[in-house]
Amino acid sequence: MARKKVARPVSKPPTIWDGDRYFDARFTNKEFINLRAKLMEVCGYGPRSDRHGGGNYMGFEVDIYRPAEDVIWPAFKAQGLDHRRDHSRLCDYTIIHVCRELGFDYHAFAANAPKLSIDGFIAHAKRAFPEFKQPRKQIERAIQEHKLHAAWIDWMDAECSRTGCACESHWLCHDRFVDRDYPAILKEIAAYNETRPKYAPPKLVYSRD
Repeated sequence: MARKKVARPVSKPPTIWDGDRYFDARFTNKEFINLRAKLMEVCGYGPRSDRHGGGNYMGFEVDIYRPAEDVIWPAFKAQGLDHRRDHSRLCDYTIIHVCRELGFDYHAFAANAPKLSIDGFIAHAKRAFPEFKQPRKQIERAIQEHKLHAAWIDWMDAECSRTGCACESHWLCHDRFVDRDYPAILKEIAAYNETRPKYAPPKLVYSRD
């Protein structure tokens, strides 16, 4: 008796609900800008579409990019991601969805270089802010995060120069480093400051003589 052939299961292409199987690349800011510019050209929104040669940025935003973001938004939220905290990932998801819809190869734009450590920044922040304590109020946390971010910018500029970054300005280089979690870093600084030796001012002894 002849064996009945069993059909092999056909793997279905991933959808927006399949997480990293669908959104399978991450871009630095520069890579994202280059990919977006190429997509604008492919979709007819490039330099030739604008008499000033700058491209129809808003046309691409309204006609292509925002509708794609609306499509992937439910899947983005279902992963527990947040618009403010995970905005760079939302941008990556949106541009990947546009590319997949167009059949455009986006992997060539993602170098996926290893992220640099920020341990040096955390050590620098511990030295720079001996006065930081665990914030009790939201306004205290906001002030500490503002000071911490200013320190991050200075440290990042110096670290980029030290590690051979060729950019003239480093304001887009933050994604060369691992993600920063300011609340966690502030908590670590506060805990470290608790271990600092407490300075006790000398007691003044007055004499009647």
